[in-house]
Amino acid sequence: MPREDYATPVLYTLSTLSRVLRYVLFGTVFLSISSLAAFEALHAYVESSIPPSRSSADDSSISSSASSSAYGWEDENEPWTGGSAGGTDPRLGWRARHALRGAWIAWHWGAGGGGTIGKDRGVHPDLDLGRRRMIGEPGMGPGVNRVDRGYELADEYVDVTISQARARGLVFPPTLSGARSPGPPADTPTSPVQGDPTVLDLLSLKAAIQERLNTPSTLARAKELYETVLVASVRGAGAGAGASGAAKALHLAREMRAAKKVGDLCARMGDAAEAAQWWSWGLARAGVHPPQVDVVAAVAEAKAKTASWFSWKHAAKPMLAAATVPAEAVPTLAPPVQRATTALLLSISAHLSQSRSTLALAHSTQMYALDHLPTTPFSAPTASTAPSALDALWLAQRRALLLLHSAAVSHALGNDAAAAAAAAEADDASDALLRLVDRAGGPAVTKQPALVAPFEQLERDARATAAEAAYTRGILLERGQGADAVTAVPAAVKATKAAAGIKTAASDEEARLEAAHECLERALALTGDEARDEAERGEEWARYWRAHLRVLAKLETAVEVV
Repeated sequence: MPREDYATPVLYTLSTLSRVLRYVLFGTVFLSISSLAAFEALHAYVESSIPPSRSSADDSSISSSASSSAYGWEDENEPWTGGSAGGTDPRLGWRARHALRGAWIAWHWGAGGGGTIGKDRGVHPDLDLGRRRMIGEPGMGPGVNRVDRGYELADEYVDVTISQARARGLVFPPTLSGARSPGPPADTPTSPVQGDPTVLDLLSLKAAIQERLNTPSTLARAKELYETVLVASVRGAGAGAGASGAAKALHLAREMRAAKKVGDLCARMGDAAEAAQWWSWGLARAGVHPPQVDVVAAVAEAKAKTASWFSWKHAAKPMLAAATVPAEAVPTLAPPVQRATTALLLSISAHLSQSRSTLALAHSTQMYALDHLPTTPFSAPTASTAPSALDALWLAQRRALLLLHSAAVSHALGNDAAAAAAAAEADDASDALLRLVDRAGGPAVTKQPALVAPFEQLERDARATAAEAAYTRGILLERGQGADAVTAVPAAVKATKAAAGIKTAASDEEARLEAAHECLERALALTGDEARDEAERGEEWARYWRAHLRVLAKLETAVEVV
């Protein structure tokens, strides 16, 4: 009887299982190492991508002769704790630095379309009190909003970083008293140490994220955090007697920007009186005293009129009865202080433009800002002149924005000629600015990490301002304002166009509507990409599109009549 072999099948089975287990083990190890390497490579990339920013600890090392330091563009970047070297602070430790980089990823790259449903519209803070917060467009309005999940994740990651910083013994600034009087702090240094600069950077990041979440509770929390950082800056020794002129200017500009943020948040939460205190305090830090320094009295009067049963009596009187203070000469300001001053004046202008009783005051603010806004000639930037070229472009963009504000306010005041002239000037200035921005976007700017983020923001602002200026000019032309600038085409021009096969307008009305149509087409081109879905283009594009269709229908009617 043959002998049966049971060992061979068993050994074969065990050998097969061992090979499968080895493959699984080796695959698991390989995937784990690859995932860990990819994770760390991503964080290394983010660490190298975070631009330089200047914290209070860097002020003592600023040289007044360095062009980049004199213009202070590093201060325009979000403070991710790395200082002038960029990245994150090594003192935070491995876990906190990874959490902070995770916050950067969630902030800049997003985290999908999900999020918490809030009661208020999400809005970028730079847009809220700038281009859009004019007459009849309040910054916070009713409506359902799905908060960006990226900001929610960034907020959670920053919380982890703050808790780790506290555990590592980094010095936090004193907690503000809940019984403190509203308004700016007393300008009296009380302690040489008012918080570690890295901690102040983390609190500023936390405040910026809370501001972008845009709910009543997060706005109040953002205001408290900004106040904490500002009080620590004012009462600490951030810019001592031994600091250079450039260091003092950067420290002053930092305080003024913080005052603007707190004032803007107060305005968004409905506290106009405290907002006016912060804005005025910020301007006074630079020795700037515009004619509308008594903004608090103007706001109080406007509120009293609208609260009255007989407020309709004042509705047709866009005047200011509150006392004003004559304007003083603006001192010579360093570039970062000049930018902070202009930003504060823009906030005041946009806020005063929302009430008919303060329209005249808003117009005087705009004229004051335009008169004292320096005009710097632009030249193609090189590696050494890129900071100054970017500063000139920034000032040119804000000048166009002020002209746009002036056009809106002049129209509300019934001065149609001034509104049309300001809108046309803003439109022309914005178009010229876009061409200059295209020329400036070369290696001289993109190879300097501190300038990349400010230049990209300026590029977005320039396009948004140009689109709104073209829309405003088109609407005024549609309504017959500024029609004197679009008179009948001269006979010589008609003959030239006829020879080229170009149709000319047969009447002044047709020429006016054609000009309005061209302005609205330009606004549409600057706002949205035609290849995108209509729902993703935003409310700005929809507003321009409705006006475009309306003017097009009027133009077709005018052509048929002729």
